[in-house]
Amino acid sequence: MRLIPSLILLIVSGVDAVRDEKCPSYGLPCGMYGTCMYGSKDYQSIFPGSSLPNVPSFTQTSKYGMYCDCGEDFDITGYTGLYCDVQFDKCPGDNNNNICLNGWTCTQDSADPKNSICNCAKTTKGGNKYEGTNCEYIITEWCEGDSGYDISESGNWYCTNNGYCRNGETSPNKMCHCKEGFYGLHCEFTEEKDCTMKCENGGLCKHGVKDYSSLTDDTKIIDLLSKESSYETHCVCPVGFTGLNCQVAVSKSQCGDGNCFYGANCVQDTCDCKSISKEDVQYAGDYCESEIRPRNTTIASESKNQHVAEETVYIFLLAICANVALFFGLVWLHYNRRTVFHAHSSVQVAQDEVAQNTKSTFIDDIGETDDEDKEKFIDDFGEKKKEEEARLEII
Repeated sequence: MRLIPSLILLIVSGVDAVRDEKCPSYGLPCGMYGTCMYGSKDYQSIFPGSSLPNVPSFTQTSKYGMYCDCGEDFDITGYTGLYCDVQFDKCPGDNNNNICLNGWTCTQDSADPKNSICNCAKTTKGGNKYEGTNCEYIITEWCEGDSGYDISESGNWYCTNNGYCRNGETSPNKMCHCKEGFYGLHCEFTEEKDCTMKCENGGLCKHGVKDYSSLTDDTKIIDLLSKESSYETHCVCPVGFTGLNCQVAVSKSQCGDGNCFYGANCVQDTCDCKSISKEDVQYAGDYCESEIRPRNTTIASESKNQHVAEETVYIFLLAICANVALFFGLVWLHYNRRTVFHAHSSVQVAQDEVAQNTKSTFIDDIGETDDEDKEKFIDDFGEKKKEEEARLEII
């Protein structure tokens, strides 16, 4: 009986001795040229600083004391998991250390170039579709019928993590019934997340990169629609609208190989861009997706800008001239106000002297006349005084 503990210790020591060494070829079936090793897989050292999803691919670290070394330490993209059967892509950027799984790639956020997120809009693994922050959750149920939204290439809604569809429900945020502990439009998150993007025309805010596969697979059009917006959130749009905010009207049925934008008419499987009724704006492209300005509008705008510039220069020069005139007027007034004052004083003195002399003469003359002549003399004196005052005013 005493030999049993010693035997167990010897066996454990033997396992430790071969830990992280190659196991025999009949060990684990490692895919993608992985190597079977004894021990347990340490994902934290393989993907340091990353928030690893709570999925079987990462929670199971060994089987029968063995795991598959997939060479993840040396690859930016490759395979991981216990059997090297899960594709991964390490995201660059200073703000996160995301890992995108199942064939999805990292997408640089146009609103924050230092941030990268996982683009789960399409998949490359067996035609399946995935959801979640790391594209880790496979769709477990597709809902019946067209949802009426641009949620997938087929237009059908879907649920993950064994959530089930409420068929017949028309409200997008109620189409999936999620199991306890899962949240989101498709049960793709383990915690509730606020989605704050403002949506137009009946759209609904959703986390992640928008799926345009129901509309087009033309990357130029997708880039045009996604321009100058954050990829972290978007709006799921009802049929008849598209764009990150559902701000672009689009035909409900295809015209040739695509849909016409901005209300263009479809004529013989071709979008007629001239049929769009908008003032001062024209559209071009196979689907009228590109906005351009007419030449006459451009010329009129340039002419208007030139006229405004000329008026601005004219007003500026007029203001300078007015200020210069005001300055010299103040200078002239400063140096001439003494002269004006002295001239006014001289006139006043002359008036006073004339009045005094006239008064004396009047007194002298009037004393030597009789009453009848006095009245006449006074009248004559008054007239002379007025004439003298008028003469002095002219001076």
